[in-house]
Amino acid sequence: MRIEAALVLAVAISLFGVVPENEVYNSYLPFVKIDPTRTPTPKPLPTATRTATPATPPTVQPQPMPTPVATKELGRRCDSTSADWRGNGGYPFCVARDMGWAGQGASVQYRYAGSGEWLTVAWDFYGGEWYELRLENNNGIASCGTRNIGTGQGGFRLRVGESGSYSFNANRLARGLYKLEMYVWAAGREWGHNEVFICIV
Repeated sequence: MRIEAALVLAVAISLFGVVPENEVYNSYLPFVKIDPTRTPTPKPLPTATRTATPATPPTVQPQPMPTPVATKELGRRCDSTSADWRGNGGYPFCVARDMGWAGQGASVQYRYAGSGEWLTVAWDFYGGEWYELRLENNNGIASCGTRNIGTGQGGFRLRVGESGSYSFNANRLARGLYKLEMYVWAAGREWGHNEVFICIV
């Protein structure tokens, strides 16, 4: 009987929008009036957002160190009669071999940070008082994509003999562009002679 009465009440509200006076509120099933002209709009499901994590090249252990280039004898005569005299080009000393990469032809070398690869430079100078290799930050090579973010981390200044070689590992260098140049003290002043580059990407 209660169910039938509730149906009667629902019909009365639907047709007339009123509740009979002799009916008591809250005595019957609840009734919700639905607008038949309304079209329900489904809510879109939330979209998962993924944040890409940049891949970091792994740092590997250094490869075996290269064999040093043999040095030349000391005390060689250096003057304008020497075949290696560079005074005609403005450098008052002798160069039998320009400082450059040993075993790698291009003056600009490219290496991945943390690759563990060795780089070797070799030279043969004489007639100067001292010689120094300097590896420093640079941004002069447009083809190096990291040339504007380098800080020179891992660079060095190293006094060396008049002939020989020096090897260093890419693991010591941060991303960026470096210039390696030989400096010679001769005739009372410092001279920069020849330069090579390494781009760490």
